[in-house]
Amino acid sequence: MSDIYYEVIRDYTTTIYHNVGQNDSILHFHHQLELLYVEKGEVDVVVGEEETTLYEGQLAIIDSFDNHKFTHKDGSVSRCMSIPVHFLKRYTNILNNKSIRNHFITDTVKAHKIYNMILNVVNSLNSNELILEGNIQILLGTIIDDNLIVDNNKTSYDLVKNILLYIEDNYKTAITLDTIAKHFGYSKYYFSHLFNKCF
Repeated sequence: MSDIYYEVIRDYTTTIYHNVGQNDSILHFHHQLELLYVEKGEVDVVVGEEETTLYEGQLAIIDSFDNHKFTHKDGSVSRCMSIPVHFLKRYTNILNNKSIRNHFITDTVKAHKIYNMILNVVNSLNSNELILEGNIQILLGTIIDDNLIVDNNKTSYDLVKNILLYIEDNYKTAITLDTIAKHFGYSKYYFSHLFNKCF
């Protein structure tokens, strides 16, 4: 596996990241939810251990802590938006032990529906906070409502996400490998192996 960069700086921003163009990136992850819609051409996308080429009118959904990268073909254009953590509390509570069923939305009708909601969010960036948050919640609700989630078995990948969230919530206290392992009910040797494998 390639080196994965933790884009920690993005996790401390409270503003929506939005960009149109060729949003190429190295393999990275962050806590924010990210959406990438291909407006023109083709984009090679990696999310977790999945890799595909998305074409015009298709969409990638990157959940919190999913490692990902984008590589645009010549002349391709995408619209990329990241939603900060403070907008995701209800979304993550509803997901609970579930995850995105398919990171790649190749059904252009479904993808376009989500794309229109992305545009609603972008158009409300200068509106009052309630309108912006309302549009974000409608977008997140649509992602969930379109049956894009499934029950998780506790895979090591999901466990790593939960560990990162635990560390983020408890970094001011004295946490050790032993305390984290105990909290999640695993041995510290398993945790050590898991982190070496993932990071």
